[in-house]
Amino acid sequence: MTDPHKFKPVVARIEASLGKKSHSPSLNTLLRYADACGMKLVIQLVAP
Repeated sequence: MTDPHKFKPVVARIEASLGKKSHSPSLNTLLRYADACGMKLVIQLVAP
């Protein structure tokens, strides 16, 4: 984790959005979540 103070609000926002079918986390939120976890976000399209 890069900054533990950033981690809690980002995780809370993502968890709150998961219960709503009308809203998904934004790309920016996912990028911030990955950064807070010390990870990088990878989005990949694959054939079924």
